[in-house]
Amino acid sequence: HDQFLDLKVLLGDTKYESIYHTSQKYENGTEEGLAIFSKHPILSHSAEPLFHPTQTDQNSRWALHAEIMVTSELEAYHGQPQSVHFFVTHLSYDAHAQKAEAEALRIFADRFPLPQVLVGDFNIAEADHDEANLLPLLRPTATRNGFADALSIIDPAAAAPEGAATAVGPNRQVRKGRAATAASRAG
Repeated sequence: HDQFLDLKVLLGDTKYESIYHTSQKYENGTEEGLAIFSKHPILSHSAEPLFHPTQTDQNSRWALHAEIMVTSELEAYHGQPQSVHFFVTHLSYDAHAQKAEAEALRIFADRFPLPQVLVGDFNIAEADHDEANLLPLLRPTATRNGFADALSIIDPAAAAPEGAATAVGPNRQVRKGRAATAASRAG
């Protein structure tokens, strides 16, 4: 069943632009992939395969990128038309593969100017080692911009549910038990 086409039909003539990249095809004729829907114009797009070092996870892992013009919202702030580079991904559930995929994702994102938004299913389990291995690769350092957790910026109380253990890093609050998340970085 093609969820991408189903979503396009449901959105109808709402003027959403969309892009899709197949990341895995199956013998039964089905496939899975990454999609971006935007109410703003998509100026360009690309997809990048992410490094996959083990055979634990048989799925192909990709990052999908779109440059989206968001003039009306950011023009008042910046004084000129502005685009945002938007990335979506679905990382492996294997911790070793995740680390390599996160590094490949960071290298891919570094090819594009700021501001950027990264969303996806990072498959981060509640185990400390998953966050310890994966998230530092996406955090800011003294030599590069990193991603800040969007939920903790918008609503710090929602970012760390009561009783949940958290670890705090530079410009990022890490929440346990969240597989899908959003992050952003700006210049």
